Amino acid sequence: MAVGWRRSTTVTVLVFGVAAMPLAGCSDASRRASAPPSHPAPTGFASCNDLAPQRADGFVVIGSDWSGEQHAYGEEATVFACVYPPAGGVVRLVVSGQAIHVHPLRERVSAFPSGVVPFRVRVDPGGSGDIDVRQDMTRGSYSAASGPTIESGDDGWRFIWDDSH
Repeated sequence: MAVGWRRSTTVTVLVFGVAAMPLAGCSDASRRASAPPSHPAPTGFASCNDLAPQRADGFVVIGSDWSGEQHAYGEEATVFACVYPPAGGVVRLVVSGQAIHVHPLRERVSAFPSGVVPFRVRVDPGGSGDIDVRQDMTRGSYSAASGPTIESGDDGWRFIWDDSH
């Protein structure tokens, strides 16, 4: 009887281990807490590190480029909006959250032939939220994509991957 019990326990542990491994692999926790390292500014919209997934339904390229260094409260960091220049119009960063400031409020895409548009972001103590990119095109349509999330701590803030990635 003891031998049978040990086999049963072994099988149960192995089955649990095999079932748990795929679930652990699907977890987004490791990416959520991470962010891209410091890197040079992109030279064109296609080289940005946080582009929305491409679709076959006429989707226009849009996204952002940023890195995850720690910043003191009140210190500015750059988020680049990455848009498809021929679509034209105006691009802006849309903030959902609190104590997050973006400058400038909007830029004309035509002023940035590369499609890489710099915005400065500043976060006050207690600030948190998400930053999205929106391109309002000349014919009334728009394209939008999730950008980084603001993670705040005792010593400052940083950008991290948004939950939707």
